[in-house]
Amino acid sequence: MQAVKHYPGLGAVSGNTDFTTEGILDTTTTLGGAEAGAFDQAITKTDPAMVMMSLATYQSIDPNNPAVFSSTIIDGHIRNALKYTGVVISDSMSAEALSSYDVSQLTDYVKPIVDGLNERAKSDPAFASKVTAAATRVMALKIKMGLA
Repeated sequence: MQAVKHYPGLGAVSGNTDFTTEGILDTTTTLGGAEAGAFDQAITKTDPAMVMMSLATYQSIDPNNPAVFSSTIIDGHIRNALKYTGVVISDSMSAEALSSYDVSQLTDYVKPIVDGLNERAKSDPAFASKVTAAATRVMALKIKMGLA
């Protein structure tokens, strides 16, 4: 099983997202540029089982969200432009780069998160469809890997 990581690249950041919040703003990478383009080729030519998202923020792509939370990158580019249908995963959700986020929204609180997803899915058919598609991708990968 192949995984492409850390999309769209960490070459233009000076900090390590695992250990710092400093130096993790990329001011140069663009969609269609050389760095992201190398990842795009890897995705379209090899159809990896997974694409791991970077925890850095890409000012020229989505200045308000790290790649891991960017619908511009994940939904707009990876899913729609590249037509990638595999599993998109995050880097470590306990990394220092995410320390400003409320941990109850990130890890260790699975039941409230699942309950919240189910509640929203009941009232939002588009959201329900998105969650179902994501769960289907994960289960298909687990079956392919012999894990389910």
